[in-house]
Amino acid sequence: MWFEHPRGPWPWRYRAEQTVSLEAGQLHISLSILNLDSEPMPAGIGLHPYFVRPQGLWLNAHTGGRWATLTGETGLPHARDAAPEDLGAPGHDHCFFGWDRRAEFGGADGLAVSITASPALGNLVIYTPPDEAYFCLEPVSHVNNAVNMDALAQAEQMAVLAPGEQLQGAMTISVRPA
Repeated sequence: MWFEHPRGPWPWRYRAEQTVSLEAGQLHISLSILNLDSEPMPAGIGLHPYFVRPQGLWLNAHTGGRWATLTGETGLPHARDAAPEDLGAPGHDHCFFGWDRRAEFGGADGLAVSITASPALGNLVIYTPPDEAYFCLEPVSHVNNAVNMDALAQAEQMAVLAPGEQLQGAMTISVRPA
């Protein structure tokens, strides 16, 4: 799938592509964005899969910490914080930095789902809304609201693509008995 964006409210031209494939029981999704404009363009990519929340959800991911949000705010980050112990607990809506690009979850059904991401997707949004039958694990290229933040680590920043430059990332999802 692809989409070409003309100049408009977003003032740069670009081409976005997504490829989805199934191979040997694994789902592969790749994304890219290509700057078609004559000026440098800020860019970021991410995948936002929703999963059915299994009974007894457990979630493992190794991160350097999280960007905490202010209570009552719109979910935008304000400060670095330590990662909570129970990543599958209800109520998370945070971007985790320093992610090793691997996560695994499962539950009482005896299945384990693994997610791996390419180097371009080094941050992970974990969204576990209370009282919902779903949750999200979202590999992303930059921290939420990075376009408006200063003093971010290189891996947390949005890319700035030169004319003709491309940003690419991919994710693989696989399922196995726990």
